[in-house]
Amino acid sequence: MVIFFIHLVTPLEECQREEAPNDIPCFLVTGWSPSGSCDSYNATIYSSNGTQLYNQTFGTIGDTGRCNVTFNQTSVGQYYANSSIDTWNVLVKQEDNMTSLGVIIFLILLNIALFALPFFVRFTNNEITNHIIRYIIFILGWTILTFNTTILATLADTAGLGITHELFVFQWFFLKAIYIFMLFLFLKMLIMVPKLLNEKRTKERMGDDE
Repeated sequence: MVIFFIHLVTPLEECQREEAPNDIPCFLVTGWSPSGSCDSYNATIYSSNGTQLYNQTFGTIGDTGRCNVTFNQTSVGQYYANSSIDTWNVLVKQEDNMTSLGVIIFLILLNIALFALPFFVRFTNNEITNHIIRYIIFILGWTILTFNTTILATLADTAGLGITHELFVFQWFFLKAIYIFMLFLFLKMLIMVPKLLNEKRTKERMGDDE
């Protein structure tokens, strides 16, 4: 299975206990519905040293009755939100870029290994079976390359590089290339299998069959 081209939409999501600066703004959502309307209540945002940053009136989430307020502090640090309805703690934490770099290097090495493996390893002495295994690994490597593009797009979006859309365009081309590649391998097998079978029969007649 493969992931087709995805049009990215970035609505605000509910804030988690830990947030990266690129995931902000987000919503602080109440855990229950108050008796009155949400716009009758306010939430106050504080920094870790107790400094009041801003005060905001709640809004309502659809028909749920639960209230929400926008959290928009992107500086790294601990923040607290307080209201008569609910309280929140949000830690704005910088992403670990070295971890992301490690993931990227691992994905690149994995793809290189998959594409190189069929050229250096003979999987079986049976020529037909060996070719089939090689082709399966080629297709697997190309498919994983498509998934890797999705992961890289996610990392790029988290890092705020602004190339997420371009990476998904590349993924779309990779998906089309998979279908073309699979068709090519299928046609090649149709031509190659009879030839290999004929060579095998010839070797058997000549007494050269392994």
